Amino acid sequence: MLQKLHKAGRPIPDSEIYEFVQKSVKDSTDYLYERDLHPLFLEKFHIWINNTQNNNIKGLNEFDELTYVHGTSQSFDNFYFKHNNKRLVILKGDFLYHQLCAKNNIVFHHYEKNLLQSGDCMIISVPFSDSGNEPKELYDILEECEAKGIPVWIDAAYMVMAGNIQLDLRYNCIEGISFSLTKGFYGCERLRIGVRMKREYEDDGIDIANSMSMVSAVGCYVGYEIINKFSCDYIYNTYRGRQEIICEELDLVPSKSVIFGLGDKFNKEHDMYNRGSDYRRICLSNEIGDMKLDKPELNYFNSKFKWWVRK
Repeated sequence: MLQKLHKAGRPIPDSEIYEFVQKSVKDSTDYLYERDLHPLFLEKFHIWINNTQNNNIKGLNEFDELTYVHGTSQSFDNFYFKHNNKRLVILKGDFLYHQLCAKNNIVFHHYEKNLLQSGDCMIISVPFSDSGNEPKELYDILEECEAKGIPVWIDAAYMVMAGNIQLDLRYNCIEGISFSLTKGFYGCERLRIGVRMKREYEDDGIDIANSMSMVSAVGCYVGYEIINKFSCDYIYNTYRGRQEIICEELDLVPSKSVIFGLGDKFNKEHDMYNRGSDYRRICLSNEIGDMKLDKPELNYFNSKFKWWVRK
């Protein structure tokens, strides 16, 4: 079965979600010029993600400056730009996008314990991109960043499919956190529905665009419809049991993020899933969901992605 599984993280093909998203996209054309929808979605999203019963996110209410972003990647781009005079540090195995963006314009370094410098900045995914769990030594890293005045951005793209995540945001070094519906809700991959949360308005490009409603009306409408129909714990609660069954069959450890199983670093069959850390993250989405689709465009995307990595 391992040959059918994937290295890249994908949303679970859930037919109910897919049909709902497709209908919402069609309905959204009636709301393209509805200016109240954008702030309404942001306000509702903050309440929605705070209502999780599965995860413990402390201090999120401190981040009440909300903006729509076209996927979490837009918030990363802005963070790079803001701290372009700093060295960008990420954990091994974290979102490869950072490393790809750093090739030509950013001084980039993988995290090494106790070697952070005052001129650094960090992006950390929680749940961690390479395991779906909390990053190892997360709070030791945040304490070091706090002591050295190192700005940190939290990438919470996987939070909408996770359970039992403990995240404390009550550190002054944390500038903000971004969430996404893309990884959790099948059919949203190309809609780029993300939310950035900060402590204060900074008048940056994202703030300016949001103040003028220069955001995706379709994304706002579909996002608003999703969070009104599904709880933020829906993906985890619906598919946790299925994830555990598949992991037991394949001798994998269930991740706290329901789309992943974790392989054994001593098992050579799992080596193809190594992304640079000690983990062997395997995406189970196609086996978990109730839709058995082989999308041709995914094959095209994967070929382009491999080309970028080689370059």
